[in-house]
Amino acid sequence: INISDSSDDVKTFVDNAKYTFNFGLNESGSILDKYNSYSIPLSVFIDKDGIIKERHIGSMTKDMMVKIIEGI
Repeated sequence: INISDSSDDVKTFVDNAKYTFNFGLNESGSILDKYNSYSIPLSVFIDKDGIIKERHIGSMTKDMMVKIIEGI
């Protein structure tokens, strides 16, 4: 979930990176409170039941993301 960029910027980033997973946009940043997180960037991997399975503070490569997703 992006909290700082416009929807157009997020779409451009996702399209350029050719990511196939969903991205969200929360321009107000209120999502940080929900997940008790104040570090950016923060990646939170949530399973189909809404359970947080993994949290990663800091930037990530695509390979790092794939490895986590495959482990879930």
